[in-house]
Parts: sequence; structure tokens; C-alpha cells
Amino acid sequence: MKTRITVVGIIIAAVMCLGIAATAPAFQFDEQIDPAVQADGTATWNGKWRSFTGQQKGALKATITQSGTKLSGRMNILGLSCGDQKNLRLTGSISKNFVKVQVPFNCFGFAFTLHSEGTLYQNTFIGGGYYVTQGSEVQDGGSFNLLKK
Repeated sequence: MKTRITVVGIIIAAVMCLGIAATAPAFQFDEQIDPAVQADGTATWNGKWRSFTGQQKGALKATITQSGTKLSGRMNILGLSCGDQKNLRLTGSISKNFVKVQVPFNCFGFAFTLHSEGTLYQNTFIGGGYYVTQGSEVQDGGSFNLLKK
């Protein structure tokens, strides 16, 4: 009998919590776009990257041009096990404050692509994660940050 009362009590408490949650207003993110994100132009960014799967880490330097929601430019990735990769072609997009970039490069004679996704803060800092693919297989991943120069 005691077990039955406890189970019934738990069910009633769960239903009450669901009722409260269903009537509570949903939290909404401020979706206003930073006016600077909408501006076209070119900027230089410096930063760092660090691998989650290994001891690799290094520096980043990018010159990024924005035209509407499209991004293009050049990037240097320093500190890779196959040596520094310089003047790499960068393409990507920006939506609200969310930045996505792809950078193809060669390492030890193999073709790879760096995919990065991050958040732009006050048009001066980008922080996020990256992963590296060889064909369709993920080879590495980690975090990065870039500061506008």
C-alpha cells in the first residue's frame, strides 16, 4: 500500500510540474542582429586553435571579407604537425551572429577541409569549434577563437 501511494504521489507531482511548465512563458533569445554584422567590409583576425584529440595547438590569422551573408578571404593555420599552412582560401557565411567557415588545405600530401562554426560577439571576437575532414571522414576537432585586429 505504501509503495502504491508513493508511486501515485510521484505521478501527481510530475503532472503538476508539466502543467506549470506548459503554462510558463518560453524563454526567448534576443534575436536582434548586431548592426556591425550586417556591414560589408574586410577585417584581419588573429587567434588560437587547440585540438580536442591531440596535443596540437597553434595560431590562426585570417583576413575575412564580408559581402552580405557571404564570407571569403585567406587564412594561415600555424602549428600543424605537417607544418604551417599559409594563404589558404576561406569561404563561409554569417547568419545573425553565427559564423560558418570552410578552409581546404593539404597536409602530408592529403587533402583536408577545416570546418569551423562560431559565434561573433560585438563584432570583435569569434569563438567556437572546428572539425577537420578528409573526404567524408572526420579526422580531428577542437576549439578556436579569433580577435579582430
